[in-house]
Amino acid sequence: MRFTGTLVVAVVTIVSFCPLALGQPWTIQQLTNNDYWDLYPVISGPNIVWYMDDGRPALTGCELFLYNGSTTVQITHNNREDRDYSISERYLVWSADADDTDPFQDEEIFRYDLTSGVTEQLTDDDISDWTPRASGSNVVWFTVEGFDRNVYLYDGSRTSYIAPGIYPTIFGSIMAWSNPFGVWYRDIHTDVDIMPAGGAGGRYPYVDGSKIVWEGWDGGDWEIFLHDIDTGITQQLTDNRVDDRSARVSGSNVVWHSGDFRNLDGDIYFYDGVTSRKIGTHGADPQIDGSNVVWHARDGGALQVFYFDGARTYQITDNGLENSMPSIDNLTIVWQGSNGHNMEIFRATVPEPASPLLFLGAGVAILRRVRP
Repeated sequence: MRFTGTLVVAVVTIVSFCPLALGQPWTIQQLTNNDYWDLYPVISGPNIVWYMDDGRPALTGCELFLYNGSTTVQITHNNREDRDYSISERYLVWSADADDTDPFQDEEIFRYDLTSGVTEQLTDDDISDWTPRASGSNVVWFTVEGFDRNVYLYDGSRTSYIAPGIYPTIFGSIMAWSNPFGVWYRDIHTDVDIMPAGGAGGRYPYVDGSKIVWEGWDGGDWEIFLHDIDTGITQQLTDNRVDDRSARVSGSNVVWHSGDFRNLDGDIYFYDGVTSRKIGTHGADPQIDGSNVVWHARDGGALQVFYFDGARTYQITDNGLENSMPSIDNLTIVWQGSNGHNMEIFRATVPEPASPLLFLGAGVAILRRVRP
């Protein structure tokens, strides 16, 4: 990949792991307990959102629920499939079929105000509006109409067309997206679209503050790139012969998955602003907040949740059942976990320092610290 600007290839440190069992209690709270499937929790501050599949036919049986730290509220009540949600500060956004009498209509964007409890429909058109992402009162999404893909922004008062592209992301006033030409970003207070150095051919950007990460094609596989908007410097964090994907950034820290994503036959890497190191194996779907990282990985036969505190890796769950799709904000982790019958939503708060023994209902799960 050729580009102008400054390119820095980060130093990668490879470490090995051995399990170490330690011991203080860390209580896990089960937020749901029903006969349905509660899936894909997302956390922002005290608020946790997930959807429940109540078993109705496809595209009609998924409703959104919100736990605000003390009470669970059902946000949607309809015959639509409410999905692709995002929560930021006081707003929850999602996409769903516009007409709940016909679940196969085009999708529209909806927004729920956590303060007022009011739901509003942000789009009303004859095309599909997908994957909304929120930052404060700002919402971005993309539309699908035939072969056309276009990015839109709602700034709290009006909707504006931005550019051709897919899967936009936003943090504060900075939004980013990709199209067949590569990665782009814009400060929403301007009308200037910028391709960062190294962004040509890139895809799936993610923004935090003045930092943008994405996957870039080097001619043989996907590598991870990090761009600093303030300095204009782009760093290539990986340079290997496997696909590096699912990059997320928080401050100067970056996390990604390296290897076979679909078969969970890969490693989780963490970049601290200076060097990169492997923090987990056989994992996928890493999420980051500051120097705290969560992901799920195969431990024997079942998926389990792992946590990295910036120095050490801990295994959060070890119950022989499926635990996956963790999300983290500050020191609170949420995930979906099996009870042997269906999936429920769980929450745990990381003490300082992290406590390595977890209790899950009547069973005990050992939090194992993994260290070099």
